[in-house]
Amino acid sequence: MRHAFASVLLLCLVTTHTAPAAAKGIELDSREYKLMLDPDRFTGDVPEKAVEDFIRDQLGPALRTSFGDDAADELAAKGVGLEKRRSVRFRDTNSCALNNNGFAFRERVDLSEEDRPTSDPEITLKFRSPDLFLAADMRLEARAEGAETKLEEDIGPLSLTSEAERVVALPRSTRSQFSRYQSDRRS
Repeated sequence: MRHAFASVLLLCLVTTHTAPAAAKGIELDSREYKLMLDPDRFTGDVPEKAVEDFIRDQLGPALRTSFGDDAADELAAKGVGLEKRRSVRFRDTNSCALNNNGFAFRERVDLSEEDRPTSDPEITLKFRSPDLFLAADMRLEARAEGAETKLEEDIGPLSLTSEAERVVALPRSTRSQFSRYQSDRRS
């Protein structure tokens, strides 16, 4: 089976120790910038080459224009790791009761080149909201020893989706989605 690339490119440009929010002393554990990509542009015999071309020809120049030389140089030096392979399953009921209430229940397993599990499953319960305070106050109480709780911000382009198409807002704008999540690696 050939590598299948997801339609979301995740850029962790700012990751830890973000400044506290102005109210209630809320601190984000991470901030992730996300872009929606057309997966058809990353298929073929050598999808890795398509990713390299995209970074060199489009993403790098966009970072340089929007965030400056330091951000573009950091991406060029860091690169994008494509060696990580994972199986990701989202669990929910047929009626999407979790998703309809802002939750996602995910199971993630690292895979070998032969698509065999190389790790124990990581189980994550995530609550998402555009409201920072609602997400920050969400209490997820895990009973598993070693479970980890985080508060993150996902920043992406503001877009509207109708049944026919996805439309990007003009003038261009961004939206933030805040998540409180708890993960545990099962053994």
